[in-house]
Amino acid sequence: MTEKEKNEKLIQENLTVLLEEFTRDQQVNNQILRDLKRSIDEVALNMAATPQRLSEDSPCNPTIDSKKILNTIRSTMIYCYQSFGKDRPVMKQVRFQFFPEKDTKLFYKMVFGRWFLMLIIIFTLSSLYRFCLYQSDNSFKIELKKAENDRLEKAWDSLYRIQNVRGKKKMDNIFQEIK
Repeated sequence: MTEKEKNEKLIQENLTVLLEEFTRDQQVNNQILRDLKRSIDEVALNMAATPQRLSEDSPCNPTIDSKKILNTIRSTMIYCYQSFGKDRPVMKQVRFQFFPEKDTKLFYKMVFGRWFLMLIIIFTLSSLYRFCLYQSDNSFKIELKKAENDRLEKAWDSLYRIQNVRGKKKMDNIFQEIK
């Protein structure tokens, strides 16, 4: 077999597989279309039967005595029409209540509880603020002191290096006296 024949045979096999798959897909699609047509026919029959079912009168017998409910609703509606239908003058009242009319214990608990809570919050915040200021001030002073000590130590070292032997002995004696 030559190369050309092998290629033709391979192409032939691929086409056969492709046609078989296409045929299977076509059969599945045909089955789906049949099922869809059957469903549409059933829906059409139901739609055709719907007007007949709606036109039939079926007696509805209420089991609840609705006269009491209707009378209650009617009297309420009449009352609403009468009360809202009249023009009444609008009066605005401004009242200052220094003391509650009913639950005094709850009133004082709410008022003084809020004041006490606000005082605690203010005291806590002011204490926290003072503490933060104190800490930042102390840390700043410590940094300044460290910088000054470093500067003095460098000056002492540079002066010690410059001195001759007699000057170094004198500086050592001063350093021993300070310790």
